[in-house]
Amino acid sequence: MPEEREKKVITIENLWQNLYGFGFAVGTDPEIFVENSKGYIIPAFKFLQPKEKPGKTSAALPYGGYPMYWDGFAAEFETSPQNCLAWTCDSTYSGIKSVMMEARKYNKNCRLSAKTVIRLTSRKLKSEDPAHILLGCAPSFNAYGLVSKPLISKKVFIRSTGGHIHFGIKHRIKTPDDAIKIVKVLDAILAVACVSLFENYDVARRREYYGLVGEYRLPPHGLEYRVLSNAWIFHPLLMNLVFDLARKCVLIAEKDLFHLWQATEEETIDIVMKNDVSRARAVLSRNEQMLKGIFSAIYSVEAPKIQRIFDCFMGGMDSFIANPKDIVNNWDVDRKAGWVTHCDGKNRNVKTSMVDLLAGNKV
Repeated sequence: MPEEREKKVITIENLWQNLYGFGFAVGTDPEIFVENSKGYIIPAFKFLQPKEKPGKTSAALPYGGYPMYWDGFAAEFETSPQNCLAWTCDSTYSGIKSVMMEARKYNKNCRLSAKTVIRLTSRKLKSEDPAHILLGCAPSFNAYGLVSKPLISKKVFIRSTGGHIHFGIKHRIKTPDDAIKIVKVLDAILAVACVSLFENYDVARRREYYGLVGEYRLPPHGLEYRVLSNAWIFHPLLMNLVFDLARKCVLIAEKDLFHLWQATEEETIDIVMKNDVSRARAVLSRNEQMLKGIFSAIYSVEAPKIQRIFDCFMGGMDSFIANPKDIVNNWDVDRKAGWVTHCDGKNRNVKTSMVDLLAGNKV
């Protein structure tokens, strides 16, 4: 009906008023591969402690002192959950730098890998300690009742890295349906946006075993969203964009605004599971005005800046990040000037990147 369409348009135009604020902390426990100068993966169990007796990220770094350990071939570290995303980014920097400090004790020429999936040989699987190739972790839930393929350690030849987001929203989840409602919004908006954003870095096959669309847990602090890969860790600007959008998805669910998003559940599931970039961008284009309304609620900036943020998601990280694979330099790990706390260094967050982004430069 015309009246309903007009009401919807008005609601989207004033979306920033309905999505103001957050009121909850976010954290993460990302995984990342380390490789040698030739691009071969250095197993994290060569230089980190097991999860049962973990090491710690450096307490001398901002929001450091959190567990750091190997998870199979990948390194994993925990971060400080914060209401301020800039501080969570600081803690992520501390985890990245601490992993590198330990890895360099084993191989001084190592680097952080931009591979989100690696393939192992049958010979490698047979020769490794069973503890090092073990698959499977604590049970998770799925918003659609989907189930991954069986995780048989010696028969699954791929390993992948996750970039899970933790939300401190236990007070907002009164029933299982509350969690499912939030997860479905995160899938439809955030996960689909990340299919576009992570073009050339995500791999569809990962979804068969790990990071199914709709996958989540209910830890004591609230909700763990387990769908995304770790590709947002390639640059602090990416982390800012992804986590900012994630927090607004929670509010969209809570305020019953999801009906404004134009995509079917079947479409969302298919796009994320197949990592279908072209269809993801079609959905983002279809919902351009709502996305711009969400970005306006986050950043409170004028239209040209909102358009540029939208273009970043549409074009993928290669369109605005100069070298996504140079994770160490992207996070200022080795620069003498060092990391600027509160994630306020040049081109380290949306605000400080905007001059270059508007000029068409890569950060």
